[in-house]
Amino acid sequence: MFQSALLWQNDPQWANDPLGYGPPTIKQWGCLLTSLTMVANGFGYHETPRTLNEKMKANDGFSGALIRPAMLAAVCPGVSVQGRDDCEHAPAPTAAIDAALAAGRPVIVQVDYSPLPDVQSHWVVAYARQGADYLILDPYMYPGDAPGKPLTLLSRYHFSGSTLEQAISSVIYMSGTPGSGPAGGGTPPAPPPQAKAPVPSPALTAYTSVDQLALRASPAVTAALITRLAQGTALTALEASAAAAAKLGQYNQWLFVQDPTGDQGYVAAWYTAATPPGSTPPAGTVTPPTPAPPTPPPGGAVSSLIVSPTGDGLALRDQPALTGNLVKRLPITASLKVLEPAAAAAQKLGVAGQWLNVQDVAGTQGYVAAWYVTETANPALGVKTTLDDGGGLPTAAPDLIVRTTADQVALRSSAAIADNNLIKRLDLRAELLVLEPGGQAKIGQPGQWLNVKDLDGAVGYVAAWYVAQ
Repeated sequence: MFQSALLWQNDPQWANDPLGYGPPTIKQWGCLLTSLTMVANGFGYHETPRTLNEKMKANDGFSGALIRPAMLAAVCPGVSVQGRDDCEHAPAPTAAIDAALAAGRPVIVQVDYSPLPDVQSHWVVAYARQGADYLILDPYMYPGDAPGKPLTLLSRYHFSGSTLEQAISSVIYMSGTPGSGPAGGGTPPAPPPQAKAPVPSPALTAYTSVDQLALRASPAVTAALITRLAQGTALTALEASAAAAAKLGQYNQWLFVQDPTGDQGYVAAWYTAATPPGSTPPAGTVTPPTPAPPTPPPGGAVSSLIVSPTGDGLALRDQPALTGNLVKRLPITASLKVLEPAAAAAQKLGVAGQWLNVQDVAGTQGYVAAWYVTETANPALGVKTTLDDGGGLPTAAPDLIVRTTADQVALRSSAAIADNNLIKRLDLRAELLVLEPGGQAKIGQPGQWLNVKDLDGAVGYVAAWYVAQ
């Protein structure tokens, strides 16, 4: 079980230090910084929120007061972020969290710390399962808190719901080698070899629906990689056929399988199917005409930089100034394509007084305050807040927008799995504008397809069971 000494962001020793480049202090917004500090120390380092704050600043670890967790590896070699799940609008992936904790890897989770409406975000370290709850290290000291006093997540943070799936709105998976830090004690021993599981009879055959699918030692995205499998690989399920069949194509499900070489492990069931790719689709499958290629926005070369708001209600304006007309307000989950050269635009991120020319997934163009956005590829995270950039309330977008629930989801030119209709593959949480009426009823439904447009303007069809709002 992972262990680390408890640290508090509101400790008077560093409570009033500016977090990153400020102006919020470590006491105000330093929960994620303090959680990362406790994780690093659990793997052998000797940091405080103050020392880690300074070292992260020196290693491009901040955008304003928002911290970039991925940069922890540059400061504390051997300790790294292995992945992140955004589950504010979906049940938290407790199976993946449980697997990480069982392997001795801590998980940093975001919770709601207040009964007020919406989410008032706070990050804590989960280090072990206890019944239907998680034991946590809380970086904020409340009256009565003390080192060594056990604390569970739901006993304190249940304002978003009474279950772990409801209470957790985001997950950061951490990994590290015991003894990574200066007090190192060597690498852990290799795990003992596992006996082969018997192949059931009859056995279900499943097929990989993507290329390079990971076969892992346990059912978690952070588990040890055994090998990678080509698209269309036939896998033998090592579970009861009925149970295995129910998992095929289902997000957050893992399938225990054996590959053609005899290796056994777990694959993400949402990348498996009952038939190999390219099989003849069922009778009646809609095959619409291939869409025209997307038209790039005017203005020459388009930047590949994608940014997101750091809070709810970011203003999209028609001019690069607070006096510009309000075009719309954007949710914190929005992805925005920057319409300026990437190198110059990157220098503006987090800088007060700078503006970025952007386009959202609906094709709407305008300007956003650069000090209120962060690069999506290397997200800067912190507490969730409502932005103050000129007044007014966030407006509800009339468009139906969905996001992919798995990595490398196919965007196809027709509503069927075929070898000749792949347009591109989409990243996890890719934002898509639904182009068809009645699309709401298809979201998450097996066998259904949605006509969508992505942030680059590419139009096609995605499997509706791989998207969520």
